[in-house]
Order: sequence, then structure tokens, then C-alpha cells
Amino acid sequence: MHEHSRTTRQTALDGETAVLVFPSENAGSSVLDQSSDTACVVSEGKHRHWYTVAVRLRGEAGFDDLQPEGGEFDDVLPFHAHGYDVLSDTALVEQLEARGIRRLVLCGGRTNHEVASTARSALTRGYEVTVVADTMFAGRTRTRDGACSPPQDVHALTLATLDRLGATVTSVRGVVTESYESLVSEYLTALYTDSVGEADFVQAPPLPTPSIHPTAAALVVVNVREEYPAAEFGDRNNNQAELQIERLVDAWRARGRLVLHTAHPPRFLPDDPVLQGSTVRPVADEPTIEAATADAFVRTKLDDILRSRGIEQLVFVGVPLQEAVAGSARTALERGYDVLIVEDATAGYDFVGDDGLEVAGTEAHWIETTSLAALGASLIETEELCEQLED
Repeated sequence: MHEHSRTTRQTALDGETAVLVFPSENAGSSVLDQSSDTACVVSEGKHRHWYTVAVRLRGEAGFDDLQPEGGEFDDVLPFHAHGYDVLSDTALVEQLEARGIRRLVLCGGRTNHEVASTARSALTRGYEVTVVADTMFAGRTRTRDGACSPPQDVHALTLATLDRLGATVTSVRGVVTESYESLVSEYLTALYTDSVGEADFVQAPPLPTPSIHPTAAALVVVNVREEYPAAEFGDRNNNQAELQIERLVDAWRARGRLVLHTAHPPRFLPDDPVLQGSTVRPVADEPTIEAATADAFVRTKLDDILRSRGIEQLVFVGVPLQEAVAGSARTALERGYDVLIVEDATAGYDFVGDDGLEVAGTEAHWIETTSLAALGASLIETEELCEQLED
């Protein structure tokens, strides 16, 4: 897999920058506590005339003191978000546009929840994105059997994926000194060198098997096209993904259910793309969404098509899991759809960072699926789906 060549990302002027401050890990304290790392970034931003937004998430505790009386942070704008992606709220987007904001600096919050959802959304909207990694913490994940990844793994691998997608992942020091040095190498090195014991894994209640909606479910086939390499060429996990996708598409079509196809710009391709070998192609009246970003909902008619056909549940299959599948699934959750991820009909692709450290597709696949489950998606496998379709 070719290495990702980083372009210069810090081009926005200070007056075109906004800091989005999410709740801190310590739910009992103000996120704008002036002794915190986050407050250090906010203070630095104030001196540079950055616009500062303190985000309160729906149903989250520990964010009662958005504007301390007096002091340094009395001009911070409180904002109550409706979902994990704060840019899904048009009111905030309009405020950012009115101020000419081009760069977003994300501080605090859960790396794989609100940070990842907002960063992905911001990148698809054309913002420069800076993620201040050492102000953040890993949110929970969910699995079918209840065994979840260690938080340090979740944090490191989510940051690596955001870096790959185009965000600048740096530290408080990187912001203050304006060096914006990457922290991805540091986190990945620790991930691959530190020993992880059984006690590091987090236990959560197992996820139930979801049910397919009898009439309002659509199968969303993501990026099944020639440019993405077949399993025998390596660079990914799940060698059976195409076979499972073909099986599901055949079963879906046989019952007259809606199948949609999406195509996205390739970011996880090898230097020499090869034929995928899949027989899945759009037929008859199956809609095909040509997306300009990793999110099939951005600047497309996908949502309109789904609403017009009364679709309430989306079943996602395809590649790459950590890019277009996850990006589209996160937005679907924000828009109120019931989301299912077919684990064995998706695949994560290996990628190499600027520092030469490789992230395996298996790890990226695991972190993204379990993070999506924590946000409200359901996980299922092909055999379970086919059995439900036959009933």
C-alpha cells in the first residue's frame, strides 16, 4: 500500500480559525478549567483571535459551567449539539460561515465518538482540521461478545485514521508553538511496543442480534468497483468480503428490496490498482450515488432518495470500512436511520503513515465497527441476515 503524502494543512489565517471544545474526561469539572490542557489551547486561541465554541452534547453530564463568570473565558460561545457530529446542526455551520472560518481546532472529547464524527464531517465540508490529541480520551466501544478494545488502542488507531483522512493530529505544545508536529507516530509506537494484558480489555454488555425491517430496509453497497483490489492481492482484512456482498445482493434482489450503490474518491488504494473481480454491479433501477467525499450523504441526493422510498434502516456493506463505509454510516446515524454494519461483508485496508508505521486493516476494521456500535449502530453477519430474509 502506498504511503500517504501529507500536504501543507495549516494555511488558514488566525481570524479564520475556530476552536471547538468538547466535554473533558473528568465529567465533574468545567471543560474550560484554566488549569487544563484544553484551556491552554483556548487561551492561546484567544490571543490569536480564534473563535471559540464550547460544545455541550445531548444527554451528557459534567458540562454545566460553560461560561465561568469573569476571567479569561467570558467570551466563549456555548453550543448545545444535537448529535456527535456538531456540524450536522445548520445553526453552527451558518455561524462559522458568517465568520469566514476555514480551520477547526478540536479539543477535548472522546476520540472515536464526537471528535471522529465532527472531524470526518469537517473534512468532507472542506475545512482544515486540527485534532489536539493529548486533550482527548477514548470513548467506549461495543462488540457482539462484550469484549472491547483497550482505550489506548482505540485512541491511537482512531487518530491514525483521522490523520490518514487529512486531519492534522498534534499536541497542545504543537498548537502553542505553531509547529503542529504529528503525534500519530508516538501513539502508534506505544501501541505496538507496550504489552497489553487481559486486564486492559474492557467488558461491556454483549450486543443483541438486530432484526431486519420487513419493508423499510435498504442495502447500501459501498465502493464495490474495479479499482479496489481483491482479497488475493493483500493489503486488507477479510478475504471473503466480496463473496458475502454478492450473496447479500442476490438475496436482497430476489426479494425485491432496495439496493443502492455508492462510489467515492479512492484514498486507500495501492499504487497499481487491480481488478476486484466482484460481479456486483448496479442493475435496473438501483440508484448509484457518485460521492465527492468519503460521506455518501454530502452534496448528493442519497437522503432524498431514501426518504422518498420510506427507508428507515440502512444495511452497510463494502470497502474501505474505515473510510467511506464508516463516514456514511456515521452520518446515517446522525440523520436518524437505523444502521446495521455487516461485519463479514466489509473490509478494512492497511495503510502506512508519513512516519512509515503501518496500521493493519484488521485493527482499523475492529476499531471502526466497535466504535460505530457504541454510537448506536448494530453489528451483524451475512449468515444471520440471510436467515432473516428467508423467514
